[in-house]
Amino acid sequence: GAEQYEHYAPLQFAADDARAMGKALVESYRFDPADVSVLADDAQGPAPTVANIRKQLDETLANPQLDRGDLFVFYFSGHGAGGTSGDYLLPTDTKRETFEQQGLPVREVLDRIVKAGLKNVLIIADACRSGQENPFGQELQELGKRANIAVVLGCAPGTRSYEYPNFQRGIFTHFLM
Repeated sequence: GAEQYEHYAPLQFAADDARAMGKALVESYRFDPADVSVLADDAQGPAPTVANIRKQLDETLANPQLDRGDLFVFYFSGHGAGGTSGDYLLPTDTKRETFEQQGLPVREVLDRIVKAGLKNVLIIADACRSGQENPFGQELQELGKRANIAVVLGCAPGTRSYEYPNFQRGIFTHFLM
């Protein structure tokens, strides 16, 4: 859950959304708490930097107890951007003009998951991508189809994912949960 952006509009509830999703996986879907990791840019844990996401993903995928048939859920709440070289999840210190160098390529996330041999994967991106210049999600959907990975996006290309103060959460994540 990335929300304290320096160069993009800050988000109010992305960290809470990530924590709520982790809690729902444990309480509603009976995931073992030891198998759920949450990265959020609040005081409760490691921030969702590119380095931290890579590290946590690699540690999780290298766990010898992880069965190829287990359900693997990768959830991201924050900003996403699409560029000429693909789609990117954006950590909070990403600059608009250099997001392709600073962001986390979704291609890399999917490649790591595919190399781990996982068969039941769900990727959820509650990532805003407003404006015709931001096609975030198109590459992610295409790569997901090729790898037989389910992809759920919070909004269509060129539209916004909204946060709703009355829910204290992103609208997509609220109704998804």
